[in-house]
This record gives sequence, structure tokens and C-alpha cells, in this order.
Amino acid sequence: MGKIEFEISRELEEEVKKNTKIAWAKILERAIRNELGKITERRIILAALNKLLENSKMTEEDAIELGRKVRAEIYEKYKKEGVL
Repeated sequence: MGKIEFEISRELEEEVKKNTKIAWAKILERAIRNELGKITERRIILAALNKLLENSKMTEEDAIELGRKVRAEIYEKYKKEGVL
């Protein structure tokens, strides 16, 4: 099994040392696996989006303008509802 070292704050280190019965290595391994899974999911989604958009005629300027229009409409909606 591999070994990884990393630094944590003193406060966190003190809390970890107080809880000696907790299997910190297993918790950290689970957290790392979870993060790696999220990274993999993001890569898959990005690849799918790139494939979907590879023949798109929309320019970056078009996307920016669309975003501005959407933001303005959302602002007006919430303004009418009295949220803003």
C-alpha cells in the first residue's frame, strides 16, 4: 500500500490526535476516492459537452450576449416578485 504525506493546520492536528479510535486512514482514502470520482465525472461530462458542441456555430461573443440576456430576465423576474 502506498503512503502519502500532507500538512494540516495545528488546530486540525490537535482534533485528530484527540480522536485516536477513528480510522483516519480509511476516512482519508474514502475522501480521496470520492474526489477522484468527481474529477472523473467532470471529465466525462466535459468530453460529452465538447462532442455535443463540436459543430456549434455559436461564438464566445454569442454565449456572452445570451448570458447577459438571461441574467437581465432573471433580474426583472425577481424584481417584479419583490425579491430585489
